[in-house]
Amino acid sequence: MNFEPPFQARINDARARVAVLRRRVEESGRAGDSVLGEAVDELLAALEELEVSDEELRAQNETLAATQLLVEAERQRYADLFHFAPDPYLVTGSDGTVREANRAAAALLAVAERSFPGKPLSVFVARNEVRGFREQVNRAARGHRVDSFEVTLVPRDGDPVRVACTVEAAAHPGPDGPALRWLLRDVTERRRADEAESRAAAEHAARRSAEEAHQRLAAVLEATTDGFYSLDPAWRFTYVNGSAERLWGRERAGLLGRGFWEAFPDAAGSPAEPALRGAMEGRRVERVEVLSPQLGRWIELLAFPTGDGVSVFFHDVEERHRSEAGEHLLAAVGEALSGELEVEEMLRRLARAAAGRVADWCVVHVHDDGRLGACGIAHADPALGGPLEETLHRVPLDPAGPNPVCVALRTGLPALLAGTDEVLEAAFPDPVQRSEARAMGAESALVVPMQARGRTLGVITLVRGPGEAYGPDDLALAGEIARRAALAVDNARLYHAARAATRAREEVLAVVSHDLRNPLNAVLLAAIILDEYSDAERWNERERQQVRTIRNAAEQMGSLIHDLVEVVALESGARVLHLDRVEPAKAMHAAAEMYHGLASEKGIALTVDAGADVPDVRADRARLLQVLSNLLGNALKFTPGGGSVTIGAARSGDAAVGFYVADTGPGVDPHDLPRLFERFWQGQRGGGLGLGLGLAIAKGIVDAHGGRIWVDSSPGRGSTFFFTLPTQQGDG
Repeated sequence: MNFEPPFQARINDARARVAVLRRRVEESGRAGDSVLGEAVDELLAALEELEVSDEELRAQNETLAATQLLVEAERQRYADLFHFAPDPYLVTGSDGTVREANRAAAALLAVAERSFPGKPLSVFVARNEVRGFREQVNRAARGHRVDSFEVTLVPRDGDPVRVACTVEAAAHPGPDGPALRWLLRDVTERRRADEAESRAAAEHAARRSAEEAHQRLAAVLEATTDGFYSLDPAWRFTYVNGSAERLWGRERAGLLGRGFWEAFPDAAGSPAEPALRGAMEGRRVERVEVLSPQLGRWIELLAFPTGDGVSVFFHDVEERHRSEAGEHLLAAVGEALSGELEVEEMLRRLARAAAGRVADWCVVHVHDDGRLGACGIAHADPALGGPLEETLHRVPLDPAGPNPVCVALRTGLPALLAGTDEVLEAAFPDPVQRSEARAMGAESALVVPMQARGRTLGVITLVRGPGEAYGPDDLALAGEIARRAALAVDNARLYHAARAATRAREEVLAVVSHDLRNPLNAVLLAAIILDEYSDAERWNERERQQVRTIRNAAEQMGSLIHDLVEVVALESGARVLHLDRVEPAKAMHAAAEMYHGLASEKGIALTVDAGADVPDVRADRARLLQVLSNLLGNALKFTPGGGSVTIGAARSGDAAVGFYVADTGPGVDPHDLPRLFERFWQGQRGGGLGLGLGLAIAKGIVDAHGGRIWVDSSPGRGSTFFFTLPTQQGDG
């Protein structure tokens, strides 16, 4: 605006009125009034200053007008830059609501420029990124500059766009409050380029890694001792390692690219074919042990599907297979030899166990009482068992002849034989028999002696027909079979010898207990009559002493006969226990009472320690007294005068009572302790008194009760014999 004309006119009007005022003053004759004159001068000076101010104000107005023109031009230029800038620009409130947006921003989000303001920018953000976007908005609203955070914007009716955002708060709040300024840069192409570059780098790294992995795998496959090969879906070889080359004996160059079934036609129809087809067609891992037609040996084959066919590992398991077959054979042999004590039946079972497993046919010859005969004969084919037995029984066996069985019996050495004419002629002198043997299969044989305790008890012959011949490993296995068979035969013979000895002993004891006891009882009765009931005046002292000697000897012999019969009855189980409730204290006092006189005579202190709270036992009272009597008798026999013997009992655990007999005698030598309870055995301290059956009888009685007996002793410290018996059921 131009305020100059009105303002200047007023100044001029004021000056005119001051001039009129000055003239009136002069005309009124008051010109000499100095005060009034000064006032008029001051008024004129003020008008001059006002005029100067007017000039300055006019100059300022002109400057302001020029500045306003410049500001308007800059504002228009900023608006043009804002709206026509190639990069999207936005101005939002602190909550992210759009206030202004340029054309690039509107085009980016496919929104009309005039309808953009008022919309929350978050509505264009990908849903899964909204939370992170709002966190960045809040951070910018708090005064932090946010540089290049990336977010995915989803335009209306368009593909998602990846943008990098730079956001900062406006320095001065606008009329609508604090504002945020946004610069958006479309990084979709750059991101795509980066992703493409990353993919290319990853693919390159993957190819390099795959090549390195392939090299490592090839190195591993070449280093492994297992054979390995891979086949494509058309069954063509794609890889063969060095071990497979060596096992097959074929160059890999001649196999690669060639069909598997063409290269190994024998594999078709073999047990390996279902495993290979299961891996290739069924897409499952297959593991199988097969007898390889290519190698003629047992192999373990592992086939597993791969993305481009099938891969196969295989390795030789012949030794393990032989070992397992040997273990199974030995188990079958052990079963055949166990549970049978008749030698002929045992060896028949052995022959049946061997035939069909380790041999086509098996013969077991036994040497007994100078005679050699075939006890066990079996063929893997049951139909040939009878003819084989007939043929072998017609073959003469001369212990001094060349027959391999007789040679093994004489030398005690095993033999591995081929079915040559010479060997067959030695084994089967008759041509007809030799022809029959060949018909039954006789290509190789093992002839192994059965030896036990330094004696050759017989010979096992194992024979195979056409096919795999016997080798050294088979000979070792046959030797183990022969060793076990020899032990079984020897044990069976020892068992029968022991049974015969037992029967002989029982017959002798029957004579002792019946035929000897009756005349002995007559002698004892006569001695008692002569000693106790005859007229004393008829005998002098020397004659009476001889009668008593006869009586004592007869009583001792009767006691020995009783012990012999008793120990046999206990071993055979013929002695029946009459179990009942027995009080330990009463049993111990009864036993001590029987030996009270002997103890007093020898000057030995005999005491009973019944203990406190000792429960009753379940026992045969007479047998318990017999055990206590035997132990007390031994203790008094070996304890010198002035010593002591103690019999006692105490609780032993929850279900037993422990009895003991302790003496102050010389003790037992440690070397004698292990044999102390054996029959007919006496240590050095026994002095040849008795038969050595007292402790054996005591042990038999305690064992029959389900108890245990033992001794604690050392030379010079005496002996303590312990035994336990079960408590009466229901006792605490």
